[in-house]
Amino acid sequence: MNKNTKPSKALVKTDVSRSIFIAKFMGLTPIKGISEHSGKEYYYYNNAEMQDYEALPDYKGYKELMEVVEKIMTLKFEDGDYYHLRTFGLRCEETNEFMVRFDRHQLFYSKSLFDALYSAVVDCLQGLSETAC
Repeated sequence: MNKNTKPSKALVKTDVSRSIFIAKFMGLTPIKGISEHSGKEYYYYNNAEMQDYEALPDYKGYKELMEVVEKIMTLKFEDGDYYHLRTFGLRCEETNEFMVRFDRHQLFYSKSLFDALYSAVVDCLQGLSETAC
C-alpha cells in the first residue's frame, strides 16, 4: 500500500470543525456561542445526563477518541462485515512512523500514534458521511 501523501478533504478541516464533525457522529448537537470577553466563537452542547451545558469535547485525548473508535467498530459495511481497526500501532520500516487504518480505508502515518489514529478516525467518518451510513 502506498504512503498517504495527500490529505483527504476531511483532513483539511480545522480542529474545531473536526471536533464538531466527530461530536455529531457521537450523537451530540453542537451549539455555537460567542465569548463575551474575547468575542471568539466556541462550541458547547446540552448534556441531558448532567442537566447542564458543557464544552464540546475536542477529542484530543485517547479516552475521548477511543469512545469514537468503539462506536465505529459497532457499524457494518453493506456486505455485513464490521468495521475493524487495522494496522494499529505498527511502524513503517522506512520512516519509523506509526501506521493506522480501518478496513477499506486508507493508511495513515505519523510520528505520533495518536495523530495517526485521529486522522484514520476523521477519514473513516468522512467516508461514512459520504455513504450516509
